[in-house]
Amino acid sequence: MTNPYQPPAHTPPPPVGDAFRWRRTIAWALLIYAAAMVVGFLSGLTMGRWDLYGATIEEAIERARLVRRIAYGLVGAFLYWRFAAAISGRRALHVAAVFLLVQLIDIGVSVLIFGDSIQEWFDLWGLGRSLLAATAGLAIADTRSKPLASPAH
Repeated sequence: MTNPYQPPAHTPPPPVGDAFRWRRTIAWALLIYAAAMVVGFLSGLTMGRWDLYGATIEEAIERARLVRRIAYGLVGAFLYWRFAAAISGRRALHVAAVFLLVQLIDIGVSVLIFGDSIQEWFDLWGLGRSLLAATAGLAIADTRSKPLASPAH
């Protein structure tokens, strides 16, 4: 029988290794969005020398857009990879949350600062490229975190 006059033994709470990390998720979403804005800004600066991209202005604009899209994808995949690499459990859920937060930040900025209409919010090709970058970053993090199989003797 337990002694009613003695306080119960303190049991430590279970470890919270797989807890959802909201602060980190929001911080990375802001970082990924800011990095995309920097890529866009730097891409715009390079148009001062548009002749580097092509002989005509139309050709230069199309090539500059292609370069910007590739840069978005590479920077996005790199940042999603670095975010996902530090997550041990429910990695895909964390990456999906960051992806959705980045999209919500983009919509918020588009509406509040630029006054865009609802039709301008959804660029399916842009969403697809962003999703591809997030998926690539997740895939790289998943392949990098698995230990290499030891050779059979």
